[in-house]
Amino acid sequence: MIHADLWGNNLLFRDTEDGGVEGIVVDFQMTRYAPPAQDLFMLLHIVQDIAFRTAHEKELVNLYYSSLSEELTAEGLDIESLLSRKEFDESCLFYKR
Repeated sequence: MIHADLWGNNLLFRDTEDGGVEGIVVDFQMTRYAPPAQDLFMLLHIVQDIAFRTAHEKELVNLYYSSLSEELTAEGLDIESLLSRKEFDESCLFYKR
């Protein structure tokens, strides 16, 4: 499942009492089944400029996949059996266009 409308106005953040930051995603009316890379690249292209994307795309893609892996692991799921890194990278190439 992806959000399918991931941009700045659908992300809310607040400071926590311990000095951290919490974030939530809102507005799920366009949610659907699609590769996670679609959400990632929609967010990168709508919220960031080309200079930022060019400078940070690789690290953001790696961070996204590792964070997704951690969340799935916390739920007892194995990311490699659901979405291998190879499949994820291939879908990133597709949605990057």
